[in-house]
Amino acid sequence: MATVGAIIVAAGRGERMGRIDKILLPLGGQPLLAYSIATFQASPLIDAIVLVLGSHNIEQARALVARGTWPKVVALVPGGNRRQDSTQAGLAALPACDIVAVHDGARPFITTDLIERGIAAL
Repeated sequence: MATVGAIIVAAGRGERMGRIDKILLPLGGQPLLAYSIATFQASPLIDAIVLVLGSHNIEQARALVARGTWPKVVALVPGGNRRQDSTQAGLAALPACDIVAVHDGARPFITTDLIERGIAAL
């Protein structure tokens, strides 16, 4: 069976939202980022999760992960200047995997079904 890692990229600067860091804004009582983490955690196909964050919010995200029940989160790393730099930082922190899913952490409505269909399509 293939090992599958996930990189949740959430290192944006919130420029379109007037420099507001949306990944930590509350939505339904939880920070936006918590939804994506929980969904990847819930998928039985995902073995490890790396969070890529802006250096300004790593400590807040570390506290969020500590409060959650997400043992698949194996690393929190600072992102780069561009999305591809952030993705590369996530890849470098991810344990060896056969498949890697990359998700935008500002998109909270990912489902386990969508994750699993994407992996199955590979």
